[in-house]
Amino acid sequence: MKPLIKPTAKERIPELQLVRAMAILAVIMVHATSYATVQLTDSSLYVVYNALNVLMKYGTPVFIALSSMVLFYNYKAGAADALL
Repeated sequence: MKPLIKPTAKERIPELQLVRAMAILAVIMVHATSYATVQLTDSSLYVVYNALNVLMKYGTPVFIALSSMVLFYNYKAGAADALL
């Protein structure tokens, strides 16, 4: 049985931290405004809460895309290729 090959240490991409921070804030905003979009439909601020809720829903897909990108970046031409 072949020993598993550990991926080599790659250079960190600092821009990903910025994108990740923006996605975190977007997810927090969706959670913070979800109550208002359901319960405060008669409020004068409903439009603001609803707009924030809808516009910040990009957070979750960004996390999925970032995770895929980071996994591909770290493991391409590495352990998976050695086992094939």
